[in-house]
Amino acid sequence: MAAAEQSLREALSFVGGRPLVISRSALRALAISPNNHWLATGSQDGTARLWDLTAKDPSANSVILRGHEDVVYALAVSPDNHWLATGSWDGTARLWDLGAKDPAASPVVLRGHEDRVYALAISPDNHWLATGSWDGTARLWDLRAKDPAAGPVVLRGHGGRIFALAISPDNRWLATGSADNTVRLWDLSAKDPAVSPMVLRGDEDGVAAVDFSPDNHWLVTGSNDGTVRLWDLRAKDPAASPVVLRGHDGGVTALAISPDNHWLATGSADNTVRLWDLSAKDPAVSPVVLRGHESWITAVGISPDNRWLVTGSEDGTVRLWDLRAKDPAASPVVLRGHEDPVYAVAISPDNRWLVTGSEDKTARLWDLSAKDPAANPVVLRGHEKTIYAVAISPDNRWLVTGSEDKTARLWPLRVEDLVDLARITVGRNFSADEWRLYFPGEKYRKTFPDLPGPD
Repeated sequence: MAAAEQSLREALSFVGGRPLVISRSALRALAISPNNHWLATGSQDGTARLWDLTAKDPSANSVILRGHEDVVYALAVSPDNHWLATGSWDGTARLWDLGAKDPAASPVVLRGHEDRVYALAISPDNHWLATGSWDGTARLWDLRAKDPAAGPVVLRGHGGRIFALAISPDNRWLATGSADNTVRLWDLSAKDPAVSPMVLRGDEDGVAAVDFSPDNHWLVTGSNDGTVRLWDLRAKDPAASPVVLRGHDGGVTALAISPDNHWLATGSADNTVRLWDLSAKDPAVSPVVLRGHESWITAVGISPDNRWLVTGSEDGTVRLWDLRAKDPAASPVVLRGHEDPVYAVAISPDNRWLVTGSEDKTARLWDLSAKDPAANPVVLRGHEKTIYAVAISPDNRWLVTGSEDKTARLWPLRVEDLVDLARITVGRNFSADEWRLYFPGEKYRKTFPDLPGPD
């Protein structure tokens, strides 16, 4: 059956999935709700759209969310599936009620920023929406309030644009990274989170990435100066004595922390990835250096089962590094086939699929459960420009690819949805030869009684 499934996937890869026409301008962001109901997309024309993934044909209709006057650059869905937050270069954020009969009606408009809203995060407990702006401030909006737009907590102090922000898994901390070479740590449990933030200094260039370890032990910050810093949140003073991770000869372009809190992976413009052991007494000592890419690292990801580190590069290749191996640097699985830089990677929650998106206008689906994951990828064609975004739904049902060509495409990952796509595409039942190919050993039957089939 695995071979039959592979054949069906390959046959349908030429169909182009289910195209979702976003707008008359390029897609900039996408997100899938935790309950698998909604796909949200943000566009350069200032609109966002919602696609119902529970519909028989999700591509048939979309809810258009209008009101922004510039690029919708950032999206976030609350863990309770109540709110979609959109952040725009028009200086505002908007909250759209996903539980409403018409989510497009009466959004909550969050005003106050004086420049682009560049980053968004919603706390795991659904209490706070954090917005970070090029005006150098962050704002906290209370999602439990009757009017979330009223009285935001304004977080001042940065002397440059805010490029990144994150909220800790335990809801305690908000971290903001800025072009002013600092990170600020704001205590969300305080009566007034704006008072007395911790200022984390040491970087010699802008801080472009921040993240928290799943166990709330470490705040990780990555800088354009090529260093990574670990800030111990269990310490009496987290700002004192960070662990400085040195070795990269170029800016840090991507980072990922394994779900089991063991590894931190950092990718760089120096064409290397480094693995730092967060369980070690001194994580800065003896990182595992992963070499082989011939251009800068564009994306990194770690599988939910902590088995694979995935790295994508400007060189057009993807590599799989086995984190369970005695030496993860030895014998990576090299995934070839893309003809241009790889800009996006995602791994399915069930650990089976890796999807990669490239400037060559294709996405590729690699089976991580196969004996050789590099063999026989499914090439997903249909986009006409670079694929910058990929995502897989939490229920492992849908793969979404987002492109500069003004569309997203929806690709089914379940066999039953593949069959349904075949029905929509071909408009008939399987022929006898197709049935033998895709369902060997099974007695022929009309999969779609209302459609024509072989005599």
